Amino acid sequence: MSVLGAARAPLLASGVALALAGGMLTLTGPLLGRDAGAPPRGVVHGWVSPTDSRALIPATVCRGDDSLTTLSLAGASRSRHGALPELVLEPPEVVVTGAAIDRGAEVRVLDVSEALIDHRPLASISEPYTHATARCRSWSEHAWDIGALSVSSVDRPLRDGEPITAYVVPQPTFSGVLALLMIHNYEVPVEIVSLELGAAGSTADTVLAASGWMEHWDAWEQEALVSRSELRLAHSRGHEFSAGPGQLAISPPLEPTDPAPPLTWRRTDGLKLRLEPFNVAAIVIGEWTFGGSGSAPGAGLFVQAWHRLRALARGGPEVVLTFPVITYRAAGEESAVGMTEPLYARLR
Repeated sequence: MSVLGAARAPLLASGVALALAGGMLTLTGPLLGRDAGAPPRGVVHGWVSPTDSRALIPATVCRGDDSLTTLSLAGASRSRHGALPELVLEPPEVVVTGAAIDRGAEVRVLDVSEALIDHRPLASISEPYTHATARCRSWSEHAWDIGALSVSSVDRPLRDGEPITAYVVPQPTFSGVLALLMIHNYEVPVEIVSLELGAAGSTADTVLAASGWMEHWDAWEQEALVSRSELRLAHSRGHEFSAGPGQLAISPPLEPTDPAPPLTWRRTDGLKLRLEPFNVAAIVIGEWTFGGSGSAPGAGLFVQAWHRLRALARGGPEVVLTFPVITYRAAGEESAVGMTEPLYARLR
């Protein structure tokens, strides 16, 4: 390389780093082997009950008057269970629509909720769908990598009449903490058993969680946000968070005036969060939950750009659209319920 070429290389890298860190440049074209206009790759999760279902795929296809004719969903050609059967859907099983799920803003989605009831046996297969092909009336075709679309079977939707309620509480954009899941109970003591957010391998198997009183909520939010630098940095280094085997059940403090119990790592398939009457649980959901990229706040532009380049090269998720599934135990009976409010977040 010439002296002039060697001098220009850092300048080029500087320009790319500044553009990436500032959000002015994204690398989604031939460099990554993807079409620049392709729908985002992500973690998509829904649920199906005997009478209801929820599943939305973030995608903009068949625009304007060019209506959708079919949507084909397929799994990985190789998996430990063999190839997932292709699922071919036609309207009204799949609907092109908008959903006000991005902090009130509309997101273009493919609503496949109706299809999950019509094709319940396929929807209950443990392997996720990974590829989609949309065909339009104009004969145009859009094929893309979904990421991981998974579906859980539940007993029923989470609605009025349950001993618990649950809400997705979004956190400040670009904080690294996507949301806190608030679970509140009433007169009946409850144990939160597990939480499903996506397919195995596409989501972390541990989360930060605590249970107590509503008076402790602000302290948990602050703790989650203060801890985000350490969590994002650890995640960027490939650290696996572990709750360890045989964790004890968390019991809330006796009085609302007691100090807020700290957030601790809990396995998603064994949360063991005990809620006495009128208690609340907080579960922290962050970029690290879905393998999203992130660098510690205050990091330089080159560090931010490097983390973004690493995430792009890994082919990590760009978006999350999940309807959480909560399993709880009350009065000796265990129930799995699906939230009708989704968590939506853009990771990059």
